[in-house]
Amino acid sequence: MDTSHALLSSAVILGLILVSTIIVALIATPIRGHPSPSLATPSTTSISQNVTSLTISIRFPNGTSLVSADIAIAGVDGVETRRGVYSFSNVRPGIYSVNFSGPPNVFFPPTQIKVQAGLNLLNLTVYRLEYFRLYQSTSPGYNGTSPGPPISVVNGTAVEFLIFNNSTLIRNFAIVRELYNTSSNNILFDSLSSTLNGGGSANDTFIVTSPGFFYYEDMIGSHARDGDYGYFVVR
Repeated sequence: MDTSHALLSSAVILGLILVSTIIVALIATPIRGHPSPSLATPSTTSISQNVTSLTISIRFPNGTSLVSADIAIAGVDGVETRRGVYSFSNVRPGIYSVNFSGPPNVFFPPTQIKVQAGLNLLNLTVYRLEYFRLYQSTSPGYNGTSPGPPISVVNGTAVEFLIFNNSTLIRNFAIVRELYNTSSNNILFDSLSSTLNGGGSANDTFIVTSPGFFYYEDMIGSHARDGDYGYFVVR
């Protein structure tokens, strides 16, 4: 009986370890095609432990303020906006999700904020958004040409691709440094899209962080060598 109980306890413990490992792996793995949420910690001045407030400044990488947007914190009221500065009063310490709505050509990375007791000051960055559509068919290439149309963007911008797979093949998409190299180490900017089944589509959004002459390509099998690629230049 003691042996049976010991075996049962061991099985339960192993099961809990396995479930915990799977949960941690799922949390740590970014969603393909979308930037992972980041946790921002403001600088805090504890002038009074009885008053907790949050002030957020929204700026582009060049320091220009974004003045035509709305910032909301789930469960917190009383925002005052003035030229890219958003103030929240009567905030309880905790972790909050940021809801952003603004111009369609602006990208706000998914963000959570860890608010601590006191006066919290935080700078958040938004990015100019470049938008492209790419179509793949049974013929090699994108948008009817092989290689696909050349794409040029400015460094420090967000790029959004809407990719359509108008074929029966399984495909995906990524920005790469070296053409025809399908290694994960060759992928730039965390740009690998989700897998596209035949007739499917995918949204791939990422932020370019270094200038250079690169490529976009289908990362599955020999698709890139067959002609499923194009030139991607970051100015």
